Amino acid sequence: MPELVPHVIGNHPYDGLGGRFADDFNPATGAVTRRVPLASIDDIRTAVDAAQAAFPGWAATTPLNRARV
Repeated sequence: MPELVPHVIGNHPYDGLGGRFADDFNPATGAVTRRVPLASIDDIRTAVDAAQAAFPGWAATTPLNRARV
């Protein structure tokens, strides 16, 4: 069974709610190596909310510290 690669939202794995997946293929062999969830509208809203919550701290981060991330 191929590995399931979750979304990452708010620096945490997030499986998603959409229930739809896409296969990720090894280009050399054509074998399915992973499955990737396709985001639903609710997943996108969750990601946007997390990004908006993180923005003030990121905006206050110096360019040097951003580059280190």
